[in-house]
Amino acid sequence: MKRMIYIMWLVSWADPLWAQVHGYAGGAIRSAPRIRSGKGPLSLLTTRDREYAVGFSKPWKSGSRHEWGCLSTILFRSPFYELRAAIPYYPLKAPIPTYRIESIQVNPFFSFVSPATGSRRWKGWVRGGPVFAFHAVQVSSTTTARTVPGQNPFVLYRLTIRRQSIGIPYARVQAGFSYRIWRRPKTDWMLHPFVQAEFGDRSAIDYHILPNDPVYESIGRMRNGNWSFGILCGLGKKR
Repeated sequence: MKRMIYIMWLVSWADPLWAQVHGYAGGAIRSAPRIRSGKGPLSLLTTRDREYAVGFSKPWKSGSRHEWGCLSTILFRSPFYELRAAIPYYPLKAPIPTYRIESIQVNPFFSFVSPATGSRRWKGWVRGGPVFAFHAVQVSSTTTARTVPGQNPFVLYRLTIRRQSIGIPYARVQAGFSYRIWRRPKTDWMLHPFVQAEFGDRSAIDYHILPNDPVYESIGRMRNGNWSFGILCGLGKKR
């Protein structure tokens, strides 16, 4: 292992392109799953997803404004939802802020970088590429609760989560800017705020609320949020 790391270190400093590699680490907040169709008086109150990412980028060729790279992302989602409105035997509650891994994503990308006019600290950039997500394709769950008052158990809702098939990518586009906060002889420390949009994700969450209550029974479908905002911290190496 030490020998492999040493060889990679030698290559990184011998190759002019790898000598310009940038590493990234950061996170983002994704828009909450959105209701696309529903039938009945109730729907579910959702929370925003969380994303954490690491990756790298490097110039397509020496001196080029075009770059290529890859981001690896872990998407976290709260598996617990609450009713969007109160009913006689169950009050309105805030969703439980508990997050679990929803999927692991790999996003190879190409990007265009444009330095700001008259400044060496600022750069604007746009990047895009396919997203390959790894997760269980279909999951079903049942959430129960207790009546208030009375503490009698009942089925609050049932979920069927249908995720994008593994091996079928969807598109991701990011736009942001880079700001150099610290410069050293051979490295630059950067901040990269960004916004992100996704297209073609067919994942869906089918819900069945209060299946045993003929008055308040409701069904519907939610889609994954398709935009987010976040920040990456970057370390750039230069010759």
